[in-house]
Amino acid sequence: MKSNQTLVTIAVTLLLLACCTHSASQPRPVAAPTPDVAGGVASTAMPDCSLVEPDLNSVLWMQTSAEYQALTEEIYRWGKKMLVEAAKDPGWSAATEQETTAGKSPAVILDIDETVLDNSAYQARLLKHHENHNDDRFQLFRDEAVSRAINGAVDFCRFAQGQGVTVFYITNQRASMEKVVRDNLNKLGFPIDDQVDTVLVQGEREDWNSSDKTSRRRFVSDKYRVILLFGDDLNDFVPANGKTLQERSALLERYRDYFGKKWFMIPNPTYGSWERSVLGKPGLPKCEQIRIKNEALRTDEKQ
Repeated sequence: MKSNQTLVTIAVTLLLLACCTHSASQPRPVAAPTPDVAGGVASTAMPDCSLVEPDLNSVLWMQTSAEYQALTEEIYRWGKKMLVEAAKDPGWSAATEQETTAGKSPAVILDIDETVLDNSAYQARLLKHHENHNDDRFQLFRDEAVSRAINGAVDFCRFAQGQGVTVFYITNQRASMEKVVRDNLNKLGFPIDDQVDTVLVQGEREDWNSSDKTSRRRFVSDKYRVILLFGDDLNDFVPANGKTLQERSALLERYRDYFGKKWFMIPNPTYGSWERSVLGKPGLPKCEQIRIKNEALRTDEKQ
């Protein structure tokens, strides 16, 4: 009898050991996600950063939100009111490069990408295919001439032309892209002067090889009285490339009174010199970019 009990005990012990060994060799199941307080699903772990697309909401907002459409419409509508006021004042200039306004006819200067042309479809392609921007990819997109007009931009430019104001476009696209950019602008109904070169691209002249637009603004202001500037980047108004976040804030403070009067900023949350100021240098791996951007976030939490 004791012998049988001993055999039973040994068998049970071996079975338990086998079960424990089997469990230890299997991967632990991932805990099921639990609903968060907002009714969504809270992640149990940080996702693989290769699957994270930091620009997803930004591009989606530009393409789908009524708020973005209303905002750009509002900016250009206000710009029309200020253009009328500025055109009447012979001493009015919006260009810091302007040395004299005497006897000069009025002009406005607008950036192109994300100021008058909406290239969010290009950003969407990068997101869809998990690709990073490079000049060759953008050249292929630009060659299709499928960029749409920013809401309110065509109406403003036509209004300016109707008021006898010459419309200039300054872009950091390469000289090789000038024709297709012109074609895209023409197709959308933007006014382009047949007698004067009003689309000024990077590299078109020897002293226009830099992304700094100062020399091109000076080129316009030498012949015209620049009454308004439009852009989506601080560099469209003053030299801002390579500036730190603190230096950019100082520029904003210095020229605060220009915005909404002589300068008009179109929102662009997807890219720009502001992003380079946060990252510090170009070409960082996506995971490193995400880490740096997370560290730069301000939460205002009490320590």
